[in-house]
Amino acid sequence: MVFRTKEVTMQCVQKQISGELSIMDRKIRNSFSVIKEEFEDHLNAINENTQEIGSHYESVSELNRKIEKLNERMDQMSAMVKELSQERNSISLSSDEQRIFLSLYMNEGFTGFDDIVGATHFNPDHARNLIASMLDKGVRLVREINEGRLYFKLNPHFKARQLRENVVKINPDVIRKMENKVLEAFF
Repeated sequence: MVFRTKEVTMQCVQKQISGELSIMDRKIRNSFSVIKEEFEDHLNAINENTQEIGSHYESVSELNRKIEKLNERMDQMSAMVKELSQERNSISLSSDEQRIFLSLYMNEGFTGFDDIVGATHFNPDHARNLIASMLDKGVRLVREINEGRLYFKLNPHFKARQLRENVVKINPDVIRKMENKVLEAFF
C-alpha cells in the first residue's frame, strides 16, 4: 500500500509537472510568436525605409547634377562677363600674329587653318601657338570644326570694333608684305 500511494503521488506530481510544462510551452510559443511578428514588422519597416532612402538618394543625385550644370553655366557666364569687361582699347601683336590677324581680317567667312598656314608660310605648330597667343591677348575669334578641319574667323563684333576703333595696330611693313604675297599669288 505504501508503494501504491507513492506511485499515485508520483503520478499526480508527473501530471502536475506535465500540465505546468504544457502551460509554459504554450506561453513560450506565444511569446516567440509575438516576437516573430514584431521582427517581421520591424523588417518591413526597415525595407520601406531602405526604399525611401534610395528614392531620396536618387532625388539628391539629380539635384546635384542640376546644380553642377548650373555651376558650369555660371562659370561660362562669368568668363563671358570677364572677357567683355576686359576688352582692351589697344592690342599689341607681334609681326607674325599681325600676319595671321590680317589673313583672318581680309576674309568675310571662315578661313581654314591650313589656308592660314599656306597664306603665312608658317609651320603649323608655330601658327597654333600664334593663334593661342592672339586669343590670350584679347583677339576674339570664332572657331569651328567641319569634317575634321579647323576653321577660324574674327568675331563679327570684334571685327566691327576693329574697323571703328583700330584696336589692333598693324605695322605698315606687315601690310606691305601681305599685299605683296597676295599680288604674287594673283600673278
